[in-house]
Amino acid sequence: VAVVGFPVANIAEVKAVCDAHAVEFTLLMSQEEREGLGHASGDAIFNRVLDTLAVLKDFDVIVLLASDWRIDTIEKILGREVVAVTLGESPITADVAVDTDELDGILDGVTKRPPGARG
Repeated sequence: VAVVGFPVANIAEVKAVCDAHAVEFTLLMSQEEREGLGHASGDAIFNRVLDTLAVLKDFDVIVLLASDWRIDTIEKILGREVVAVTLGESPITADVAVDTDELDGILDGVTKRPPGARG
């Protein structure tokens, strides 16, 4: 399971929920961190995006906390449906608090394995 979210106001709380569910890959950014990416060179940003997408391709479940437009785009790029938590209508220009109870419920559902299942 991977969780990617931006722009997130309550990163520490979201990370704690992810850790409690043994999420293998977590990438969370605030609006400030996201805007800070713009100070890197174009090829550095492009390489980071490609590296992240390559990592995400290996996960069975991806939970995406983002704007409505970003969710559709990520689904198209990865070629599969993601578990989406819409943080608002695009463009989002300020941090948004993620409902950690909702995230906990989603992760509870996707991390449960049937008896005898191997992971």
